[in-house]
Amino acid sequence: MASPNQGLQIALIAAVMLALILGVTTFLFYKQYDDQRAQAETAKNEKAAADQARADAEKANRELKRLLGVAETDDIAAISAVANDDFNRYGGASYKDEKNYRKMLAYLNNVVHEKDLALADLKKTNDDLNKQLRARAGITQPQIDTALAEAQARTKDLQAERDKFSKDRDALNSERDALASKIAAIRKEAETAVAQKDEQLNQRYTQLRYLQDMVRFKDDQITRLTKPTFETADGQIMWVSQRDRTVWINLGSADGLPNLITFSVFPADTANVANAPRKGSIEVTEIVGDHLAKARILEDLNSDPIIPGDLIHTPIWAPGERKHFAIIGFIDLDDDDRSDLKQLLSLIRLSGGVVDAYQDENGNPVGQITRETHYLIKGKEPRVGAAASRDAGAEKVWVDTYSAMEQAAKSHLVKERRLSELLAEMGYKSPTQVTRFGPGVPARQFKPQLPEGGQRASTGSVSPLFQPRKPPQSRVTGAY
Repeated sequence: MASPNQGLQIALIAAVMLALILGVTTFLFYKQYDDQRAQAETAKNEKAAADQARADAEKANRELKRLLGVAETDDIAAISAVANDDFNRYGGASYKDEKNYRKMLAYLNNVVHEKDLALADLKKTNDDLNKQLRARAGITQPQIDTALAEAQARTKDLQAERDKFSKDRDALNSERDALASKIAAIRKEAETAVAQKDEQLNQRYTQLRYLQDMVRFKDDQITRLTKPTFETADGQIMWVSQRDRTVWINLGSADGLPNLITFSVFPADTANVANAPRKGSIEVTEIVGDHLAKARILEDLNSDPIIPGDLIHTPIWAPGERKHFAIIGFIDLDDDDRSDLKQLLSLIRLSGGVVDAYQDENGNPVGQITRETHYLIKGKEPRVGAAASRDAGAEKVWVDTYSAMEQAAKSHLVKERRLSELLAEMGYKSPTQVTRFGPGVPARQFKPQLPEGGQRASTGSVSPLFQPRKPPQSRVTGAY
């Protein structure tokens, strides 16, 4: 049976063991602390010594930089560059010793000493020469005095001649100024006369251009009266869907019909489509068969809609034939004073036409007009002085090229068409324009557009909403 104090004994033994362990660990930790403190004290002393050594080294470095005459912030590369520059500048090519300042100073001292000795020799030589000169001066002084007297007399004569020359020069200058005034007056009269002649020449040129335009206009009228143009229809409307704004025509792949070509639409009883009024325009959207194609309606009249049997025609395409064109002048499809030449070229080529020659956007000729060319399309005719944005040389290129290509077309009997006539005959409709703002935009882009059917006219009757109104009149009733 266990003793009643056995638990107490165990507890006491555990406490003693813990005390021993705690004492041992405390002793070990304290000993390590003493060691670490001693090491820290040693490191502190070593650091203090190192800091002192670094401070002494920095002080010595600053003193050395001061003696060298460089900034305290310069590093060894900058100091080496300054030293090399000093050696090259002051030592020169003759200094061949080791590059250090003490040796270079000794070298320079030797050079200065040698120069001093040479200077002393030169000074002695100079003194000897001065003695000889003074000795000779005693002999040559009378000759010098005589020469000076003669020089003074000749100076007086020279001054007299100079005064005479000045008077003669002033007289000549006066005559020259008078002649210059006469020449300036004559030149001014000549310039005035030339300006008057230039003005007369410009007036004559303007009259000549006007007469040329009149002659061209009369020639066009005579040609239209004596040689009427006869054009037949290229195809016919087969079926119309007004709801879908779609038509079907009797042309297709066997006829060589291209996509996106536009046609003008004429009444079914039209014999000559060249002079007939058109009733609308269409654009081919799909080639369905050999002699069948689908097109969309671009333009028509509500009063005279497109119906089956109507005729279609375009001047830039014919069944089984490719039309050849030449283009001259400034091309502007949407009247915004910007070149639309590329758009017209694409329009003709997409429609199956061939462009033989044209004026590019700088007025230079591209291609050549031949006997195969069918039509000459004439844009805006260039005139000298008409475009403020081009210089005289560029305008001359435009005018000369326009005239040469126009003459070539006449020599090959090419039919002429105005750009507006071509666009109207092919049923072209300008896409929605983008209004540009800023300098250089013509004011006509901002004119109000007329409503469909033209300017509306008043019927004479005015709605009561817009009739002038008057305030109500007070009615006086009774004696008061």
